[in-house]
Amino acid sequence: MIKNFVETKTINTRSGLRLLLTSQNIGFTVQGHEKEETLLDISLELSGNIPDGLTLEDMLKVEYKEKKNELSIDFKEPDHIHSLDARIEILVPHKTTVASNISNGGVKLDDLEGNHNLESHNGSIKISDNKGNAACKTRNGSLKLENCEGDIETKSRNGSIAIRSCKGKMNIDGENGSCKIIKCDGTLMLNLENGPIRISEAAFKQAELKNNNGSIYYEFLPLEKGKFSFKNKNGKILLIIPKEIEFSLKAQNHMGNFRIGLDGEYDRKKDDDNQTIEMVRGSGKVKIEIKNQLGSIQLMKDPLHKDVHMDFSSFGENIADIFDQIPFEEGMEKAKKAFKKVKKSFKNMNFDFSDKFDIAMDTIEKNKDKIKAKIDEEIKDKKHAEELKNIFKETIESVKEAFHKKEEQKESMSESRMKILDMLEKGTINSEEAERLLKALGENDE
Repeated sequence: MIKNFVETKTINTRSGLRLLLTSQNIGFTVQGHEKEETLLDISLELSGNIPDGLTLEDMLKVEYKEKKNELSIDFKEPDHIHSLDARIEILVPHKTTVASNISNGGVKLDDLEGNHNLESHNGSIKISDNKGNAACKTRNGSLKLENCEGDIETKSRNGSIAIRSCKGKMNIDGENGSCKIIKCDGTLMLNLENGPIRISEAAFKQAELKNNNGSIYYEFLPLEKGKFSFKNKNGKILLIIPKEIEFSLKAQNHMGNFRIGLDGEYDRKKDDDNQTIEMVRGSGKVKIEIKNQLGSIQLMKDPLHKDVHMDFSSFGENIADIFDQIPFEEGMEKAKKAFKKVKKSFKNMNFDFSDKFDIAMDTIEKNKDKIKAKIDEEIKDKKHAEELKNIFKETIESVKEAFHKKEEQKESMSESRMKILDMLEKGTINSEEAERLLKALGENDE
């Protein structure tokens, strides 16, 4: 038996709201808006042994305490019933603090001002455009934060961590998953086990990274002063240190090799399976300490990859076909503009996978549910609407999959370049042979 529940609620809350979310088998989306009232949009499609008298109130408890300005929302799925499709969207005042404890569901926060404490088991957590601190704990689900200002504390097990364009004090702890941080500023303490760490375009003034059974990649931006520590076991450490940085560096390695691609002289000591390198450039105000066991230490001045170019003209054509049939309303202009930029690039047969691509794809991701809903609303032929939605889904997934393959190829090219530089350092080849090999590798990468 299948039964649908659809309902909207308006609650007269105030700015400075405290929102408490608990649920089993369903997630929440929380969006900030200019009004002080809170709007709930609920849509459930349930299947199973559904009692005739079952109401939405039997599953969803909503309680507002006016004096505390505290709103509690609790969803419990009845026994022997499961959700085919479930959605609870909440519009709240911008100044709202959220606390969650969710099982088998995720939580998304967008455009809020508040300090949040989120926990999800078997579900993802995503926070975007938040001003305030965030404490997040996930198990068996991904964690993503972007465009946030405030301190971040995370604990994740069996899921990936991705943080982009955030500023503040970050304390990250993860196990059995990757960690990727891009264009972030502040201070960083990161402890990861059984997964790779990749930090790109980092503006941190202080960072301490520890990993076990995974690699560390850290890409510095120019800075005048800072303190950095990198410790790893059973994985390589690769640091990109621009020539503008004046540093004091000490690197220790046990049962692993060094590959040095920095300009300047350095002292090197070797004692059995232990090697130490010390290097000072300029004022030495950027302190860098590196320790590794059972893995290489690589120090380079430039990233070892070129921009990735791919042919996705058919993707642009598919998107164009869909967009020609969907009128866009207010609030979706950003998605429309992003698609136009992507479509234009794809028509040129080559696409530069830079930050603009990431931003465009993020915009697509944020608006995909609205786009699918708009297809259902505007296309009266349900079969045709379903075909359009499938095309939309398949093209999005295909471009992501192909991009990831190119990323893997890019990593492979970087490793090849490192081997050539290592051969040069050991004297296996001379500088002319190294230059010729690097040039040939570059031509194959085009």
